Amino acid sequence: MPLLLNNLRNITLRSVDAVLKTLTMRLIQEAPISTARWADQNTYKKQPKVRQQALTDITEYSASCGADKAGAVTAEAAGGYHEGTGVDTWSRVTVKFWDENNNQMYFRRKSDDTYWDRLHIPERIEMNKKLWEIEDDYSRITLDEFESKRGRKGGKAPRK
Repeated sequence: MPLLLNNLRNITLRSVDAVLKTLTMRLIQEAPISTARWADQNTYKKQPKVRQQALTDITEYSASCGADKAGAVTAEAAGGYHEGTGVDTWSRVTVKFWDENNNQMYFRRKSDDTYWDRLHIPERIEMNKKLWEIEDDYSRITLDEFESKRGRKGGKAPRK
């Protein structure tokens, strides 16, 4: 019978030998995203390691930020890694999400009340976690809510 471990961050394995050996493993939440694709199939075509790492980042971030919980099953990267501006200047990839009915998904980021039709997924998620609270930070909204609240592209909702 398999052992299910929830919220486990580290596993320590010790050998029977006199010498102790410690192995630290990082547990990634299971992501229900069944497909991750590129809008342009030539993106990182000649760099398979970078291409695979980007797809891994997308899957891992989706599990952390709440996109999976909201029903995302497909993610599409619009292009390769690019630099941000302002406080979040690290490299990231821009991604849109779709649900099981192939409807594009729209999100509200709870931490700052902003509205998004695409998410910026950092190349190194741990850097992002140091600056922003991302655990389940994104909740799904409808297209009508997105259009009425966003104010400006990818920006904050108009203040009352």
